[in-house]
Amino acid sequence: MITERLHMLLSRRKKSGDAVADTALARALSRDVGRVSAQEPETEAQWRRLEARIVAPAPASARTLPPFTVRRRAFALAFGVCAAVVLVAAVVYWIPSTDSRVYRTGFGQQSTILLPDSSEITLNHTSSLTVVNRHPAEGRQTLLDGEAFFRVRRNGTPFTVQTALGSVRVLGTEFNVRVRTAEMEVAVVGGKVRVTSGGGGRDSSVVISTGERTRISRGGFPDAPEATPFGAEYPGWLHGKLLLDRSTIAGACEELGAQFGVTIVIQRAELGGKTVTGEVEGRTVDEALRTFCALAHVAYRHENDRYILY
Repeated sequence: MITERLHMLLSRRKKSGDAVADTALARALSRDVGRVSAQEPETEAQWRRLEARIVAPAPASARTLPPFTVRRRAFALAFGVCAAVVLVAAVVYWIPSTDSRVYRTGFGQQSTILLPDSSEITLNHTSSLTVVNRHPAEGRQTLLDGEAFFRVRRNGTPFTVQTALGSVRVLGTEFNVRVRTAEMEVAVVGGKVRVTSGGGGRDSSVVISTGERTRISRGGFPDAPEATPFGAEYPGWLHGKLLLDRSTIAGACEELGAQFGVTIVIQRAELGGKTVTGEVEGRTVDEALRTFCALAHVAYRHENDRYILY
């Protein structure tokens, strides 16, 4: 009877899959069976006691992990803590300051921004400007996409304009920055600025002064300074004009479309690459297009909410 019951317990123990089955069984055979036999082992109560000892898992305090397992778990815990610290540090580093301000303009819009240091920035249409909050000793930094005119007040710290194509660094001056498509243009109205591009991994700085400008093509370096065209009229958009200096017809149409919030289509592809120079003025899109078409020697028509050049 004892043998049959032990076989049954062995079968149940193996099915449980516990790693200490052999130890529990040896203990039961050497100690528990003898004791139970002395106390009328045929009684159901005694068998329940023996069954509980063999089948039940050992207490957690009695289990001992191999040294390698302990070391491996300790290393995994330490690695996880270090990774969490690095992740938090990275997130803190890359998340921009919540005090940074972003300003945007849409089609046909302009906006003037007055900074805490009394510097003034006028944002042209379809442009965005981010004013980065920094410690006063680190200087003043802005990020520009589009076009803006800067009147920077001198306060002893540098003022930086960062764009996708290059950067402008000044102490105090008036200048215009224009970034459209794949070209950046910087022109100084008063003072000096340093213009730098990131191309080539070498120093590409150019200093331009009052009445000068430079241009940067995507991936290139600043051109040598040259005289800004149109004199006191520059930048024209501050005076309600579009100043074109060897501008392509396609580029001019894109600018006019953004200025007035309309769609301008060039019907003949060969026209897009031709250049045009002159002033375009007009309070409405039709007035501006008439002037532009006279300069470019093309015509236009209004059709289905679009303006078509041909």
